[in-house]
Amino acid sequence: MDKVKLSIIQSVYSRNPFIAESNRLNILALEQARADYEFIIFNDKGDPEIKTDLGDILKNPRVVYIYSDINYGKGVCSGGWVGGIPHMHGELIHFTNQDDIYTS
Repeated sequence: MDKVKLSIIQSVYSRNPFIAESNRLNILALEQARADYEFIIFNDKGDPEIKTDLGDILKNPRVVYIYSDINYGKGVCSGGWVGGIPHMHGELIHFTNQDDIYTS
């Protein structure tokens, strides 16, 4: 991916029934704001079935799903975000959780 203005890194670990809807709303808010972004979903050696929970959001070319074989967050809540940083291309970084919802 080319350089973007904003990289959003979402660390995920366990399944969440709201993850698809929260991400759909987050992407919608970013699109409405005409943001220059990439949305990185970083699975920190968690449940691999999370990918199936994400649904159609993975068809968006700005959304990147990464599964890590290393648990960066073991004992540290921010570890998953740290693991996602090498994959970002943005000038700015925003960290989010798997149940956060943006509004515009």
